[in-house]
Amino acid sequence: MRHNPRTGHPQGYYRLVESYRNECNRVCHRTLLNIGFVDIPPETLNSIRGILNDRHNRRGNLFAGQDPEVVQAADRYWEQLVAGGKIDVSE
Repeated sequence: MRHNPRTGHPQGYYRLVESYRNECNRVCHRTLLNIGFVDIPPETLNSIRGILNDRHNRRGNLFAGQDPEVVQAADRYWEQLVAGGKIDVSE
């Protein structure tokens, strides 16, 4: 929760993070994308996360039956990840 300057109230601020273990076997987190303040239900955010994970792991088109708005949001976040060089999309 963070203070949203637009509304003046505390609101959820979302980030897409990656968990990994460093050379000392300690669990760390790396921010891949700052999504920010969004008015999206947690269930929808979880669906978007699943789509992004499937794309990163090169799983088939598992999200064909998803809501078009969810897929559109996932496409937007995916493009931001690729443009920012945060993920490896090599063949």
